[in-house]
Amino acid sequence: MNKIGFVIPWFGWDIPGGAEAELRGLVTHLHDAGVGLEILTTCVKEFMSDWSHNFHRPGIVVEHGITIRRFRADSRNAADFAQVNAKLMAGRIPLTAEEEQIYVHEMINSRELCHYLSGHRQEYSLYVFIPYMFGTTYYGIMQCPEKSVLIPCLHDESYIYMKVFADLFPKLRGMIFHAYPEEALAEKVYDLSEVKHAVLGEGIDTEWQGDARRFRDKYHVEKPYMLYAGRKDSGKNVDQLIAYYREYLWRNGETLDLVLLGGGSIKLPKDIEGHVHDFGFVPIQDKYDAYAGADVFCNPSHNESFSLVVMESWIAQRPVLVSGSCAVTRDFVRRTGGGLYFDGYFEFEGAVNFLHGHPEAAERMGKSGRRYVLENFSWPVIVERYMSFFTDICGGIADASHHNTDRCNTAGAASGMQE
Repeated sequence: MNKIGFVIPWFGWDIPGGAEAELRGLVTHLHDAGVGLEILTTCVKEFMSDWSHNFHRPGIVVEHGITIRRFRADSRNAADFAQVNAKLMAGRIPLTAEEEQIYVHEMINSRELCHYLSGHRQEYSLYVFIPYMFGTTYYGIMQCPEKSVLIPCLHDESYIYMKVFADLFPKLRGMIFHAYPEEALAEKVYDLSEVKHAVLGEGIDTEWQGDARRFRDKYHVEKPYMLYAGRKDSGKNVDQLIAYYREYLWRNGETLDLVLLGGGSIKLPKDIEGHVHDFGFVPIQDKYDAYAGADVFCNPSHNESFSLVVMESWIAQRPVLVSGSCAVTRDFVRRTGGGLYFDGYFEFEGAVNFLHGHPEAAERMGKSGRRYVLENFSWPVIVERYMSFFTDICGGIADASHHNTDRCNTAGAASGMQE
């Protein structure tokens, strides 16, 4: 087949973000498997940057053997965008048609990128867009919907209910999901009857080991601890975790510390400061060591389309505790038996006490989670699924157009995660 163009609003080998990290891993492993591909992106540095500022030079660079094409971002009216985005963040929907147009037009966009996608479509078998809510995705798909595949990274938030997306996504060639609840949500919101879609999961590194004693010695953590890794902000529900942990200490005594890893900051009540260890960003091996030493890993987020940190905890054979309000992580726990989920404080307390007080059961849960991750999300498994899905999609395009220039040269059919 011809090369595949992966389209993302910004790209860098070390910039933060779940979709950004996913794409780095995916293109690297597909490239290593011999898939011809390029990254098509803007000159913007990252999500937290000014979306009108062209940090990188436009043009072509080759890094780690992969071609990256960058295009200048458009100027934008940030104030108009912010006004509409504030409504979406507050859940004040539906928007008017005019407000939706402001949203897609005044966020990150690149006319140069769109012109390239339209003018060079014959050079690519597919354009793969990630994630769903950005202008580069919306206007990019418009250039060639019959060759467009979307990795949306969906969760139940106000943005997914915008009419502009509901009108566009049924025209896609394909859509790829990380988890079954994400697919179910998409089918509920969008008409995907003519869109080939599959749950392929997300690839993660599995060839590592953590050392609990090394973490304790380096960071001077002696008590048993619960671990959280990720952004420390209200969007990840970390404020609720802190409140629940404070209540837990008051009701159960000082038997369990809380370790926080990752960016951002959160204000801690003074009466628990001595029991919460906030280490911020740490080297990746230190994070792995922290997983290995935890009694339980907690991800309290309500909105996830996958959850890399849950999978990493399972690789370290440690059980997880997740929010019962998050369909995706709750579903993973149910499928694997790799932990527990909670609705409200008292279920949180009961789950923590069970995992803390029953180490053999906790170990069984962790091992069960590890088996599931190895069977479904190791890179060889993910690469095979993606290549099969792309083969199927490309063959359909070739059949529909009655020529073979876009036909994939490998055989196979799309496959999904194990039920």
